[in-house]
Amino acid sequence: MLKTITAIVFLLLLHGFSFSNPIYKATVKDSATFQNLQGVLVLVDNKPIATTNSMGEFSFEIANINAVSVECMIKYFGYKTLTQNITISKVGTNKDTIFLSPISHELNSITVSGSKFEKKASEETVSMAVIRQKDIQNAGLTQVDDMLKRIPGVDVVDGQANIRGGSGWSYGAGSRVLVMVDDMPMLTSDAGDVKWDFLPIENCEQVEVIKGASSALYGSSALNGVINFRTASPRNIPKTNLVIQQGVYDLPKNKYEKWNGNDLQKYSGFNFFHSRKINQLDVVVGGNFYSDDSYLQGAYNTRGRVNTNLKYRFKKLDGLVIGLNINAQKSRGSSFFVWAADDKIKILKGKFYFDSTAYLKPLGGIDTPKTSLSFYKSYRVNIDPYINYSTKNGYKFALKNRFFNTNNINTSNQSSNAQFFYTELQLQKTFPNNLHFTTGAVANYSIVKSELFSNHTANNQAFYMQIDKKFFNKLWLEMGGRYEFNTIDSIKAHSKPLGRVGINYQVTKATFIRSSFGMGYRFPTIAEKFVSTTVSSLKIIPNKNLLAESGWNAELGIKQNFMLGKWLGMIDLAGFYTTYQDMMEFAFIIKPQPGFQSQNISKTLIKGFDVSVFSKAKLHNIDLLMHAGYTYTLPTDLNFNLLNDSVKNVQYSDSSKNILKYRFTTSAKADMELKWKKITLGSYVRYNTYMVNIDNSLNVLFASVKDYRTKWGHKDTWIIDARLMYQLTKNATASIIVKNILNFEYTERPAYIAPPRSFTMQFVYNF
Repeated sequence: MLKTITAIVFLLLLHGFSFSNPIYKATVKDSATFQNLQGVLVLVDNKPIATTNSMGEFSFEIANINAVSVECMIKYFGYKTLTQNITISKVGTNKDTIFLSPISHELNSITVSGSKFEKKASEETVSMAVIRQKDIQNAGLTQVDDMLKRIPGVDVVDGQANIRGGSGWSYGAGSRVLVMVDDMPMLTSDAGDVKWDFLPIENCEQVEVIKGASSALYGSSALNGVINFRTASPRNIPKTNLVIQQGVYDLPKNKYEKWNGNDLQKYSGFNFFHSRKINQLDVVVGGNFYSDDSYLQGAYNTRGRVNTNLKYRFKKLDGLVIGLNINAQKSRGSSFFVWAADDKIKILKGKFYFDSTAYLKPLGGIDTPKTSLSFYKSYRVNIDPYINYSTKNGYKFALKNRFFNTNNINTSNQSSNAQFFYTELQLQKTFPNNLHFTTGAVANYSIVKSELFSNHTANNQAFYMQIDKKFFNKLWLEMGGRYEFNTIDSIKAHSKPLGRVGINYQVTKATFIRSSFGMGYRFPTIAEKFVSTTVSSLKIIPNKNLLAESGWNAELGIKQNFMLGKWLGMIDLAGFYTTYQDMMEFAFIIKPQPGFQSQNISKTLIKGFDVSVFSKAKLHNIDLLMHAGYTYTLPTDLNFNLLNDSVKNVQYSDSSKNILKYRFTTSAKADMELKWKKITLGSYVRYNTYMVNIDNSLNVLFASVKDYRTKWGHKDTWIIDARLMYQLTKNATASIIVKNILNFEYTERPAYIAPPRSFTMQFVYNF
């Protein structure tokens, strides 16, 4: 009996040793910081088999015990994909440490916005640009929009972004470019505009810009493109960053414009950022304070902002993450819309002329009942709770929410309180053979109480889906669609189904050809339909019958990486073709009363091309870096020749030229940097051609606008900045930054002079 039992036990043990498959375990770390990486995808035979947990660990059972090695593919956002053969012991547990290397951001940035999952920028089917946090910091900029002006094909005119001529400028109009923070809209629910100073630049990982219609993936307001601001996450090593600025505006070049004598107006500010991991909790805190006396008489701005990002990674429930992001700001100041030159109109020898001393002063003065100065206070806050869950077999679930409240109080009877509630449920699945599926449902609701356009509500629902597939490890194909409808009060505007398709083919190791087609649309904002006010004697009239605008964008592009001697770089060339139906623009009307009103104008066509170049080299002990770009656009009204002369003369300041208003047909931009030992010298140059057309009614209403454009403003714009940085210690740098070094005088839009030359001292310390 004992022998029988012994034999059975022996056979069971033998069976266990013979048929128990070995287990492979590994920890994945950042090769530079040794940080454990959570959520890394592990594939064998192109099939997802595991993801790393909160400690950066993963494990799987080896199915074929006779295998000597198994080929694993390790993929993670922001890092080079690693293909590694792992040696297998036939019994027991195999343990390794795997290091992933961050991808060079300059030549092969990782983006998410183009397809809603991480992908190399070179593999995107649409034109994209990426701004890094250090680019903003090194340039001494306090707002993201100032950095966007440096991207080829992107312009920001008095706060309104446009991409490749897709938008002009209209006071109070909504944006055709969707601005997002962490993949959720950050446009106000009343005017549909973006508050650039509210975006937390101190807590910025990178900013991704999509050039072209993206409504099929992102909905209304993505008609002209998308700007996605991504906040930072902490690494294993705690990080603290402090930036202090102090600056002055130089005196205007024209001595007659020195409204403050020889006194210099000042500005100052600081921001801080701290991030760290505390066991399973990721913590980010940041803040900003800024004060600007302004180069404009009577205008000023003071603001303070604090923000925090909290993320908890569950240890016992691998893949489950909950988080909460909060950003709050309080600001106060004053501003005006039109200069005071028309207050100073005089007649000399039977001719009108205006006093140039009033360019930088508000219409109506600063201490009179007729002043156009508007004093304001604003309070803004967004609260973003979210839940993410990733499974080992490639599923990703995300529930994202946002509450965004803006409260503007001013002395011009234009106060408004807008509340925006947003929620999105998203599902992603990574299948074998590089197939990615994304789908989601979106709902948002707005409550607006305003002196400008009374009280209104709006709600929006949408469903979207996209499939991305890579063939032969060279060809990416994207297809997606969306259905969305919008309701303002009881006024419904149903959208038709929208689609997009894109292709990217890697011709050689360094050559990528792409082509895309995307449909877009934008619903009217509450402000555009119902605004009724007066701005510096300009009457703004509501239009309840305003229709949604729609359009499509097509693009063909090529990206070429190159190495010439010690020069490493990339050239990107793209041609684009965009058309809009029922485009919304503010236009001057006579009936039912004279004033400006948002209207649907005729069909428009915008076509052109842009080219971008990036290169870097190390020559002897000098590091060289250069970004440059050139954009040409031809924005036209397809029904221009059908308009009678009287309509043309009202709408266009130069009715002989079929160029849409407030556009630059040509622009060129370049940023160059040279680093030698502890010294860094940089320069930025921006060139824009003359803005051919504005509203001719502004020429009629304000004689100084026409006179300025005729005598002084009829010129191309050259802006040159320079910066000098010195590495004081390993962690500290000091900089001198000069903006508009030529003290070039120009207007961004009629009756508004852009800033003169300024000098900034900046100190940066990284703990």
